[in-house]
Amino acid sequence: MLKSEKTHRAGSVFLWIGIIFAIVTLIAGLIHTTYYNWMPFELIFELPFEILLEYVLIGAGVTLIFLCIAWICYGVARSQARKETDLIFGEDDYCFEDEEYELEPVATKKSAGETVKAIKEKVITVAKDEKVQKVGMVVLPAVAACIVTAAIATAAQNSKKAKRRREFYRWLG
Repeated sequence: MLKSEKTHRAGSVFLWIGIIFAIVTLIAGLIHTTYYNWMPFELIFELPFEILLEYVLIGAGVTLIFLCIAWICYGVARSQARKETDLIFGEDDYCFEDEEYELEPVATKKSAGETVKAIKEKVITVAKDEKVQKVGMVVLPAVAACIVTAAIATAAQNSKKAKRRREFYRWLG
């Protein structure tokens, strides 16, 4: 069994648990509203316990948690399935006998050194562009000014807090 199938099953389990909690919470909410005469009909029988609003809210929260976990599991299963299909179907499986189909070969994994070299070459070619240099001459000083302004504002705010704290301690004695 593939990892994506296991993750998808786990997502299904969490989804069903979330649906069951949603139904139970809905029933508890309806009983809570009828108990406090918020609904036009009344309960036929008396309950031996009281359903508080906190119980309904806790049930809604648990329902949300389980549904979010299911959603996350489904997303992870999808990404795992994509990776598994790329591993299962290599570039050798994409060749045809006829020449009328032109397919690009699947990119093979590069080593870390080759990837870093390719990135450096790309950065160098982009940095040599005149438009990038003009934009850089405007953007870099603006970013530096924003960072300096933020640092000064933070320092001023911290000094004000420290001054108020000292005055408070003096006032305490």
